[in-house]
Amino acid sequence: MPVSAGGSTAFPGAPFMAADSELSASSGFSTDRLERRPSSALGGVFLDWDRDLRSVGDGVNNRTATRAVRAVAERRLTCLAEDRLATGLAVFEGGDAPMEGDDLLSVFQSHLTRNLAAEGTSTARNLVRRLWVGDGEASDLVTELAFSGVRAAAEAARSTGAASDLHALAHLELDYTLSSSGRPIWSAIAVQPLYETGDSHHSAFAQLGMTREAAASTYNAGLAYRGLTPDRQWLIGPNAFFDYSTQRSHTRFSIGLDAKSERFGLSANRYFRLKDWKDSRFGYEERALSGYDLEISGRLPGAPNVELFARQFLWWRDGETNLTGRQYAVEYSPVPVLRMRLALVDPNDASRYAEAGTQLRYRFGVPLSEQLRVVDAPESSVLDRRYEKVRRENIIRTQERLKAELRGTVTETVGANTIISAGLTFAASVGGTVPVAATIVVADTPGAVLRIRFGSGALLTVGQNSTVEIGVGVITLISGLFQYTSGSVAHVINVPGGTIELLGTDIDARSAAGISTVRVRDGAIRARASAGPIQEATARDMVVLGGGSVSPVAAGTPTFEDHAESVSLRLDWVGTPLTESKVAPYPVAAPAVAATATTVGQTAALALNFSRPVTVSGAPRMTLTINGTPRTADYASGSGSATLLFTYTLLPGDDGASSATITSIDLNGGDILTGTLPAVVTFADTVVDLGSGSPILPSPAAVVSTNAVSPTDVVPIPFTITFNQPMTGDPLTLGELVVVNGTAANLATADNIVYTVEVTPTAQGTVSVQVPANAARNPSGMGHPASNVASVSYATWLPLALNLSAAGATVLRIDTADGSQWEVDWGDGTVELVNSGSNRSHAYAAPFNGSVRVRSTTGAAITRLQSNTAAEPGWAFNVADLPAGLTHLQITVPNTISGDIADLPTGLTHLQVTGSNSLLGNITELPARLTYLNLQGANVSFVGDIAALPAGLTYLNVQGPNTSLSGNVAALPSSLTYLNVTGSNTLSGDVAALPAGLTHLRLFGSTTLGGDLADLPAGVNFMTVMGANTLTMSGTIWAAATSMRQVRINGTVPKPSSFTDNLLIALSSVGTWTNERLIDLQEPGVGARTAASDAAVATLTGLGVTVETH
Repeated sequence: MPVSAGGSTAFPGAPFMAADSELSASSGFSTDRLERRPSSALGGVFLDWDRDLRSVGDGVNNRTATRAVRAVAERRLTCLAEDRLATGLAVFEGGDAPMEGDDLLSVFQSHLTRNLAAEGTSTARNLVRRLWVGDGEASDLVTELAFSGVRAAAEAARSTGAASDLHALAHLELDYTLSSSGRPIWSAIAVQPLYETGDSHHSAFAQLGMTREAAASTYNAGLAYRGLTPDRQWLIGPNAFFDYSTQRSHTRFSIGLDAKSERFGLSANRYFRLKDWKDSRFGYEERALSGYDLEISGRLPGAPNVELFARQFLWWRDGETNLTGRQYAVEYSPVPVLRMRLALVDPNDASRYAEAGTQLRYRFGVPLSEQLRVVDAPESSVLDRRYEKVRRENIIRTQERLKAELRGTVTETVGANTIISAGLTFAASVGGTVPVAATIVVADTPGAVLRIRFGSGALLTVGQNSTVEIGVGVITLISGLFQYTSGSVAHVINVPGGTIELLGTDIDARSAAGISTVRVRDGAIRARASAGPIQEATARDMVVLGGGSVSPVAAGTPTFEDHAESVSLRLDWVGTPLTESKVAPYPVAAPAVAATATTVGQTAALALNFSRPVTVSGAPRMTLTINGTPRTADYASGSGSATLLFTYTLLPGDDGASSATITSIDLNGGDILTGTLPAVVTFADTVVDLGSGSPILPSPAAVVSTNAVSPTDVVPIPFTITFNQPMTGDPLTLGELVVVNGTAANLATADNIVYTVEVTPTAQGTVSVQVPANAARNPSGMGHPASNVASVSYATWLPLALNLSAAGATVLRIDTADGSQWEVDWGDGTVELVNSGSNRSHAYAAPFNGSVRVRSTTGAAITRLQSNTAAEPGWAFNVADLPAGLTHLQITVPNTISGDIADLPTGLTHLQVTGSNSLLGNITELPARLTYLNLQGANVSFVGDIAALPAGLTYLNVQGPNTSLSGNVAALPSSLTYLNVTGSNTLSGDVAALPAGLTHLRLFGSTTLGGDLADLPAGVNFMTVMGANTLTMSGTIWAAATSMRQVRINGTVPKPSSFTDNLLIALSSVGTWTNERLIDLQEPGVGARTAASDAAVATLTGLGVTVETH
């Protein structure tokens, strides 16, 4: 196609213009970009080479529907090839238009220019056709068009060689080989003599070569020597080569030795790599291989243009089987310019394959007709082979391997685990290398696990019933679960539902039903859901991915607990513990009982073993449940080691349980670390037996009981002691019981659980029994706390004789020392409980002569007995039968109480007995605590000197014909406020000596009281004085007398009228009179009053006072 001066091709016709626009729209490439661009450097010429070619290729691949588009594409590719190569020549020459000249360079440029159009056009059309039918990619354009330039250059070189006398051009070999795999190999080899003796027996030459295989080119440069043997049959000599590959800049050096005869050949080469591993594609590295090869060849006697070859080769590979094999080839040269080759290669790492090649050996300067002449016989002399090329492997063989940090090795496998790679399935074995693009399948059997260690230090542990894919730098969880700790190079982690970006992390991941959970054991992650949302998490956090979303998971939730349980049961507790520095410490086994506890109150020790020693801070706790009740075991010891101990003391409510369920570790504000790595503290719930296979017993305890009902008067009182378990370790003995108010005897048991004992009360009141702490022990030697105190009120009945001659009622009051109720049995079938201090009246429907029984319900002392009856003769008991604790006795008429005053209860403080009682005794026999004494009765016999009265007496009222008190009133108790004595009394003394607090003064009998009434105690408001008193009245009322009730004076000793008048006048000054309001003055104890006291009497009468003088 013609090229315009501007560098673009002219295409007349509207259809082509439209097609041009259509292709530009689909590919993004326009013919406007084909204009020549000036450049000052060769690199600039091909600046847009790949971009422009791929742009055109993409357009054709779009399958634009018009043929015109196809034509335009062909035009563009041709124009592009011409443009790039021609422009390159212009730059190389320094001008714009290459011209043929006399020098070889000019000749080469001229031939190259002429060949470019044909090569570019042919190649472009062929590529467009391939792309059109879908048998190609846009990336093929670069390679194919480049080779079109190479072919054009080769043809130019041939033409140039014809004008040259260079041996290298005259013996240039151009080779094209195609293997059965479809891989083409281009090569060019030239030999240039350097030295030769005159007889040609010794020669040295240089060999240069270039080979292109796939996208890489290899350049070879070597020196060789060949010398003729003395018998002139063989050429033998060494050689040395340097090889360079454009792929990764690999270099290699070789030394060799070959020998050639007229019909046979032998070569041996040893290859040495010069550089180590180099980065290749992502995750891989590559280096040249060292090795050797041996080759023998021979020509067939009857077919000199056929040569056979047999080659043995070996290349040493690192970490895998060496590459060895054999190659058998046959070369046929029908004419000198052409050689065809067929080879069979049988390597040990692949199936055998065939190669077919065509070699062009054009000799510049030799007429083509001669080169096309059929050869009937080989060269006539071995010397004709002295400049044959050295036969060797010109391509640098390389080994590619996964980078060490991404290579995985199986370090542990349990179960029928398999690895699938390249369609093959093989059993996992320790030490085996995990291929790239492998699928790990761990068996679904308990305890199955597989662990892989990568060269980077990363660790991958895959658990039971899990499938994981391993790619180059990528780990993908298909199902199940795994634990991964990153190394110096972190893998990309894919899980169903998203991708996990690791930030120096130890994680475990689990997937079920399309939902994935990822827990961070240490470090941090950035989880990205498939729909785009991102969630960050740090140590001990968990995220869930699924349905296009990602969100955090709170600790303690079912999702969190299910994940932790699966990881424990299928990973952490089955694999060999990981102790690497980057692996967060984790429990390697279920918590276990280190010390058993069988009984409530005993302490169990629980052990948790970690993968590495840990340090404890604060007060972490182990959480557990017993009988459904949450419990906690406190951290006890183990910091600095790999085993932590937690202790738990069995509590009431734990008894009966046969096991405990341990759930997790509650850090409780503390922490568990290895260095700065946080320990995993969540794990599968674990059921442990805290005892020895038996239910937990309650803490030993004793309960004391009695079937006696309070109050009881049964003797002895039976008690029962019941333990909650056999106390055979140290049985209970009688002497260990604590008994109050009684004596224990007859302790007996049949099973060391239930004991019986009898207690005889010491006195009335509460009788109690208690088992003190640790009085007995169970088989484990465990004691018990003190038992309850079982008590019963021991109270005997107090019988009181009652004789009622007729139907009637009686009133009874009982006070108890402790305020408890009192019980009364009225003797007629009526039994009642009455509150302490309350009166209870009981009516008898008929005469009654029997016993009324009373007692305190607690056995407490009866402190008050008070009663009266409505019928004669009434109560008839002896005071000797009264209870010892009685303090108040009040029996009013009628009664027939008898006894000696000396038999009264010693604690008596109130004594009031009136009626037909017949008490007798001396004042000296009165109870010392008595404060109230009121004895009245016809049969009372009470004698003695008042000086012997109880010192605290405040009330003294003794009346009876047989009463005979004596003594001076000065000896009366100072506390006395009431004095009423009748009978044959012989009291004497001065009123001034009466007790100062006296308010009631009534004296009968042979009383000889004297003194001035003005000296009476100030509080006296009731005064009756009889007998032979010698009282006087000075006319002044006794001190502070402001209120009066009654004044009665009589006697046998006469008094003057002035006594009477003065007394009345003095009494008229008292402004207040109450109660009796009586003044009774009788002669001869007083004299007759006179008119001097009339006014006083009138005043008194006006106050309501009855004044009697007679």
